[in-house]
Amino acid sequence: MKYIPESFKKPFVDWLAFSLEYKKESFDWIKRTFGEVMIPFEKGMFGYSEAYQTTTQALIAHSPDKPQNRIHVSLSSGALFRISENNSVQEIVASAIRLGGKFSRIDIAKDDYDGFLDMDEIFQKLSLGHVGSRLRTFVEYRGNQETQTIRSHKAFNSSIEEKKRHGHTIYVGDMKNGRVFVRIYDKEGQTGKGYDHWVRVEFQLRHEAADIYCNPSIYIDENGEITKKRKDSKRISVFEEAEIPKSLSSDFANRTFSKTAYYYLKFLEPAFKSRKFKDSNILFPKHKRHWFPCTWWTDFLETYEGESIGLPKNETGLEEIKSWALNSTSGADYMLSSIYGEAWTKEKEKTGKEKFEKNKKYQMIIANHITREGAEV
Repeated sequence: MKYIPESFKKPFVDWLAFSLEYKKESFDWIKRTFGEVMIPFEKGMFGYSEAYQTTTQALIAHSPDKPQNRIHVSLSSGALFRISENNSVQEIVASAIRLGGKFSRIDIAKDDYDGFLDMDEIFQKLSLGHVGSRLRTFVEYRGNQETQTIRSHKAFNSSIEEKKRHGHTIYVGDMKNGRVFVRIYDKEGQTGKGYDHWVRVEFQLRHEAADIYCNPSIYIDENGEITKKRKDSKRISVFEEAEIPKSLSSDFANRTFSKTAYYYLKFLEPAFKSRKFKDSNILFPKHKRHWFPCTWWTDFLETYEGESIGLPKNETGLEEIKSWALNSTSGADYMLSSIYGEAWTKEKEKTGKEKFEKNKKYQMIIANHITREGAEV
């Protein structure tokens, strides 16, 4: 069985995109946090005249002649992983808000390595309508490189439409136009890293849903009274205004994957009631509000329940290298140590040191680790 670090099982942000006010403080923070310009894009990107990728793979775009269009920042899973040694996602979000940040996308995810989630059972629950959800449609992409099938529903418990395609992924919600949708997919089948079981559940929030999730706000009228959003109302950030009672809303630091997932999607077990009909008792389904959540769904969500959302860990970093060493070389190392003893240990350390000195990536990992350990002392 392949070794799986506990950090791999914790919820994390897999994508984050936002815009900042066009000012020197914003560019200074981008440089401190995401590094120097590494790859410039001469033709710009996303409608901005200038764009570049930083040393941590963050994508930055802006138009000097149109500062009103702000500065676009896009952080992929790889970029988020590369800044995770020195930053938390809560710090990134808080800093962005201070610089006038407006959030356009956030993906929050959690991986199942323990076998809680079964793709076929999930599809069956969706097909039968055994779900409680604010989302109304779903589609499944399943197959291999030669034979693929798409099964889609315009609504839960509707007829199935089949087409051909690749992969094994279930989308819940409107992928094209919805503010929120869920992606559940076989990550092991996608990557082939050798795990016995690896299914990822990912919630993608876009546009206003992402902005409210990262920077919860209320609206007040000219008298300072809480009101609905309208043209003459003023938006007040919960994060920035300490006077706002926390009971009204919660800032991003208190967001959790389990609460978010349970809010948008519940897989349910039907409940029945017995009624007498002539000489027999007949079972009738109760209203869906009386159904019970599936234990496999709640067990999956309750793992690290209440823990803040973190940054990606299952990348080729310290934990991944440790996992690879334990699974791929520990047996041979034990055998050689048993036969050659201290001579093998010295030879291994000598060769390992030579390879380490040629590997810039390993040097960066150990430097970041030492820096982090020093900061925690």
